[in-house]
Amino acid sequence: MVEFRTVLGLEAGYSKVYTELDAPPDLGWSSAYPFKVIRDPTGRWHLLNDPKSYVNPAIWTGAAIHVDPVNGSSGNSGLGAFDGDFSAAKATLQQAIIAGNATGAPYRIICRPGRYDQARSINGNSGTTGVKPTYSCAFIGWKGRVSHEANSGESFPATKNATFTNSYVGGPTTAIRVLDLYQFDSYGNPAQIPWKADAVTVDAATDGGWNASNATGTFAVHIRRKDGLQPTVVNTLVIRTLEVTYLDASLTGGSVPMGDLYFENFDFWGGSFGGLYIDGNYVSRNVVCVGCRSRWASNNAQQCDAFTLLNINGLILMVDCEGASAAKDGFNFHYNTGTTARTFVLTVNCKGVDNGKYGIGSTNGWTTHDDIVGIDVGGLYEGQENGSELHSIQRARTWCLGTICRPRAGGLGSAFRISDGATARMWVEETVSDLRNFPGGNGLWAGGTNSLMFKRNHTAIASREQIDAGSSITLF
Repeated sequence: MVEFRTVLGLEAGYSKVYTELDAPPDLGWSSAYPFKVIRDPTGRWHLLNDPKSYVNPAIWTGAAIHVDPVNGSSGNSGLGAFDGDFSAAKATLQQAIIAGNATGAPYRIICRPGRYDQARSINGNSGTTGVKPTYSCAFIGWKGRVSHEANSGESFPATKNATFTNSYVGGPTTAIRVLDLYQFDSYGNPAQIPWKADAVTVDAATDGGWNASNATGTFAVHIRRKDGLQPTVVNTLVIRTLEVTYLDASLTGGSVPMGDLYFENFDFWGGSFGGLYIDGNYVSRNVVCVGCRSRWASNNAQQCDAFTLLNINGLILMVDCEGASAAKDGFNFHYNTGTTARTFVLTVNCKGVDNGKYGIGSTNGWTTHDDIVGIDVGGLYEGQENGSELHSIQRARTWCLGTICRPRAGGLGSAFRISDGATARMWVEETVSDLRNFPGGNGLWAGGTNSLMFKRNHTAIASREQIDAGSSITLF
């Protein structure tokens, strides 16, 4: 579990404690979701409230179902004498969801750290039609990380290719990405092994490469790692066109299934419709993610996001989360109806980096739409390939506190942006737009007609302000 401490904000180098009462009055934040945040001397922001307090408290007193992907068994109860007792663990997350639903009350799923492929995943082998939680539920990586992967136990270690002797053969033919777990990109995430046109090109690729083909008479993935090593589950990850974390309440009957949801210490790898996709079906519920990362989600066909959270009538809280290298946005929040109900989004110390693969347009690090009220505290949004770093659209209202936006060279050169709505509003406070990679780009952009942007203690580096006709940027 994550440990939380109380900080008074009086120590040297700490900021004052900001609360919901410091939010701009016109933001419209709900008093139902109070919070306290503070910036430490290193510049890192912290939520002083316990994230667990924002979901149904019965989760923490209900049944604890344990999962061990290596040593668990479908015949076990999943129950332990205490949280972290894996002696009777289930083998898969689907088995744990079924067991938890059978209790008739909120519950939590305690996961032994390790790799969870499709069969062991939240959706299981049934994909989008897998069994969903019918009560409020928590998924927790117990004292370590859960690697939740869109693959199906690829055939590794790969075997030496008898025809193309510099490469290896293994893994499923529906691969959409192959990652080198020993090499990292400039954002600190595992690097993508480049796709090549055919097995011959893979074999000749000294920089590494992969291709799925039947060049040797059998469909397979041909892989040549840059370091020449034999691909194994330790050094190579194949991502397939699979959906392993797709939670849509409308598919399970509407208002009763899927109460509050809580995720902690999960790494979501791939996912055709997003690394973590949740559609709340307009029913009152809260969603909380702590210490979760979604990387390399979706592909050119589905064009989805690292985190997609839709139609949540309540709070979305994300703390210390990262959305990286997705086909589209890092964090995407929608509420697709014009009712008085709203989604309230609070992200604290989150990162959205290197999103917008395949040249897809309008890709953002963090984006809200419709009537959503959002607050980002201490976020870092950097290097999106073809869009803005932080973008609020239509009627969305957003307060950015301590957020840093850093567009990449060759991108659109837009840091903070609002657009497409006469009631769009954004407040930036103690924020930074750093355009050194794109000198002269838009640090602040009030787009569309009658969009209003307000700034306080904003630092602009090598950037300018873009104000469209009828919109404005003023101090507050």
